[in-house]
Amino acid sequence: MCGITGYISAGWSQTNLERMTCKLAHRGPDAHGYYTDPYEGLGLGHRRLSIIDLSEAANQPFYSHDRRYIMVFNGEVFNYQEVAAKYRIQQRTHSDSEVILEAFALKGVEAVQDFNGMFSMAIWDTQQKELFLIRDRFGVKPLLYYWDKRNFAFASELKALLELGIIKELNQRSLQDYFFLEYIPGNESIIRNVFKLPNGHYLKMSAGSAPEIRQYYSIFDKLNTSLKGISEEKALDEFEELLSSSVKLRQISDVPIGAFLSGGTDSSLICALFQKQNTNPINTFTIGFDVKEYDETKYAERVAGHLKTAHRQFHLTDKDSIGIVDRLSDYYDEPFAAPSCIPSYLVCNKARSLVTVALSGDGGDELFMGYGYYGLYKRLKRFYRNFPPFARSASASLMNLMNQRYQRASRLLGFRNTEDLFVNIWSQEQYMFTQKEISELLGGDSRLEKDKRTGAGGRRENLFIRYQQLPHQ
Repeated sequence: MCGITGYISAGWSQTNLERMTCKLAHRGPDAHGYYTDPYEGLGLGHRRLSIIDLSEAANQPFYSHDRRYIMVFNGEVFNYQEVAAKYRIQQRTHSDSEVILEAFALKGVEAVQDFNGMFSMAIWDTQQKELFLIRDRFGVKPLLYYWDKRNFAFASELKALLELGIIKELNQRSLQDYFFLEYIPGNESIIRNVFKLPNGHYLKMSAGSAPEIRQYYSIFDKLNTSLKGISEEKALDEFEELLSSSVKLRQISDVPIGAFLSGGTDSSLICALFQKQNTNPINTFTIGFDVKEYDETKYAERVAGHLKTAHRQFHLTDKDSIGIVDRLSDYYDEPFAAPSCIPSYLVCNKARSLVTVALSGDGGDELFMGYGYYGLYKRLKRFYRNFPPFARSASASLMNLMNQRYQRASRLLGFRNTEDLFVNIWSQEQYMFTQKEISELLGGDSRLEKDKRTGAGGRRENLFIRYQQLPHQ
């Protein structure tokens, strides 16, 4: 994890750049560097966490061999050696940063199609006086930018942008999203005029012009509907091959590496493949809780024993939780209500004393419908199809006379159709607010209601439409 910052503005200087970059010192404790061009009103800053090529030669900002391009980079391109071979790049370092920048110098933004990794980067073209911001295919690495029609700046975290003294005006649209989803999705942030560069997109910027944002990758373009009839056995074999390759690529590191293990399906599978690919025991880490029904340490211990990993277990008390909560707002910058961030922070903090990089099973539930609401939606969808609105309303009225669990479930029967149910079910399962409640809290229609009425459905409805088009039962 590194931190990147920068700006294009006549109103800011290296002093501002240094303040921004220092705010990200926690992301990169190993080195820092700056590049400024006062004539163009440009600055680039970097904080480095060394993972590959620990030498000073890999420090940033990084210059291309011909000195035309200057880059600050956060993340890792796992297949950089293959990219170097493809473009016949003669490396002067062992860093993936060098390969990334030389590939860009040869092919421009098109080179990003070859990058298998997680990254956010900024590249300054000293000849064309253009700045490129690029974010990885799935938005693993954060990249935010500020644009007020005159001044432009970017950073890995919101807190760095706030060091520029920008106006901290609350974004009401984002607040509605937070009340609905327990986090702020999409391209906006909690502060007006601060945006997140969309995943799979790049931004081009130069002094005196507005940012141009273009998409270079879409997961929907990669869907192969001809595989719908593939056998389960063949699908599982291909999945294991892909996942094994993914785990192996993420072990490319010049620093110690480990994995988080909860004992659940996702983390256990990652650790099993990780251990299979190593002769020595891998480092695994688990967090335990005082509350028995939330404590998964016994499952993690059984998996670790079976795999013969070097396993370490940490314990989270009520006091630990309260102490962490006070710091979370600074770490996340934006409102974020998922309670899992507390144990996640603690296990990362403890594991850091032994490893610099850790693999985890995050994302498995989203990919393979592991959350309970997927099955709940399928059951409720059948109920909506078989019973008209008046019958659902009557059922909800009866459930409201019962205990709190049934009262909460009754809220899922009051939507107009399965589309409304689809976009609301996550909110309701997470004890967040309904669209009606958000309207009452903030005044006026909720964002989703406005989008429906105006036809400006935005990301949430677009995802629903695309979901309906996919081949599924």
